[in-house]
Amino acid sequence: MPDSTHDRRLNIAMSAHDRLHPLGGAANTVDLVRTAASRMGVDDVSPHPRIAQHLGEPRHLVFVLLDGLGMNVVEQLGPDDAIAAHVRMELRAICPSTTAAALTSIATGAYPTDHAVTGWFTHLPELGCTSVILKFIERRSERPLTGRGVTLTSLMPAPALTPRMNRDTLHVVPAEYCDSEYTRYTRGDTAGHGYTSLPSAIDHIIQRVRAADGPTYTYLYVADIDTLEHEVGPDHERVLFLVHEIGAQLTRLARDADATVVATADHGQVHIPVENRRALFDGDALGVLLEVMPSGTGRMPLFHVRDGCDAAFRELFEKRYADRFALLPLADAEALQLLGPGPCSDVARQRFGDYLALPRGESLLRYYKPGKSPQTDHTGHHGGLSPQEMRVPLIVMNGEGD
Repeated sequence: MPDSTHDRRLNIAMSAHDRLHPLGGAANTVDLVRTAASRMGVDDVSPHPRIAQHLGEPRHLVFVLLDGLGMNVVEQLGPDDAIAAHVRMELRAICPSTTAAALTSIATGAYPTDHAVTGWFTHLPELGCTSVILKFIERRSERPLTGRGVTLTSLMPAPALTPRMNRDTLHVVPAEYCDSEYTRYTRGDTAGHGYTSLPSAIDHIIQRVRAADGPTYTYLYVADIDTLEHEVGPDHERVLFLVHEIGAQLTRLARDADATVVATADHGQVHIPVENRRALFDGDALGVLLEVMPSGTGRMPLFHVRDGCDAAFRELFEKRYADRFALLPLADAEALQLLGPGPCSDVARQRFGDYLALPRGESLLRYYKPGKSPQTDHTGHHGGLSPQEMRVPLIVMNGEGD
């Protein structure tokens, strides 16, 4: 059992008013995915009772992932907005609240403790490198990891849910992602369709559902909100206009396909001012103490510490960043169940490393390759535990008569 000092450290880590726990009293996106999968015939996942009431028993289910749509944006929408009008309940994102980890949870119904994707940058000790996992490339050289004779699927400990559904299934994603290693992993051997505009994607799904002889499941990924928020921040009026336009398209989809449209987000975003961004470059004294430069995300960086350098690392980190980050050993994160219920799998433990850093307020700490700097970085960010990043909607639109 943890001693009292350990308990106090954990309580302090999660006592800040600007941190929300992914398992802290609200249903989360894994609960939603498992509920949807159970409705689609996957028999070894348990539905969440409240979410199940909202989903019903749809003949045609379209699951929409609106990348970056936090409740902080939804709450700024007008009362006549389609998305705001169809929010059924609030969900929590998983931790880390970042696309790579969240999309893998949505694809598998597993938490990061099991699926072992740690963020945009996932360190792969088995390959001796850090990857950009969604692109399946090595971080520094940007060379495809398929060149090492491996597939992404072979490195992923959690299988995708879609191939286990008893429905006619289809993944609809932007054309540039349709045949990527990551998309092939998340849809397994089921069909995919790449689109060049959201209206064309909606048209394709409507035609597919209308022509179907039996029940269908369609997954639609929309990246536009997240992309714009990275550029201008989540509070910009352009974001609200974009969300309103997407809501109109989803309304058309539910009506014209006579389908149940279930939409949620992987995370929200928070605006990080330039003065709150901290940088690590090659040759930095902190980096010398690490096996690799920090992985994960700039909002929740992960550290693999060299053997024998633990005390020096903690001392230097606290000296530099104690006012902006709380340094948490992975064992403490497991005890807090931040990364999911239960301990990390062996693979996840190796990939998450020795420490993670929880941001205090609007702070960022990340490694920049030569030619990059905090001044050239995004405006909007995610990956932490702030309400802006962790609160996401459950949106349900039914077909005719809704």
